[in-house]
Amino acid sequence: MLVNSLLIALWWWGGGGFPWFLFVVVFWGIGLTAHGIGAFVSPGYTERMAEREYQKLKGQR
Repeated sequence: MLVNSLLIALWWWGGGGFPWFLFVVVFWGIGLTAHGIGAFVSPGYTERMAEREYQKLKGQR
């Protein structure tokens, strides 16, 4: 929130105009949402991916 607030302040002090900060805020929000879903909604995802990678590495020897 601090970074987004600073970007909005820079936009404001720069004279306004086109609200370019919205691109950063929206895409950062999308990224945070995707990360949150991956971390909290599907808790087994990380373990499944780690196990798959372990099995691939184990098969290379």
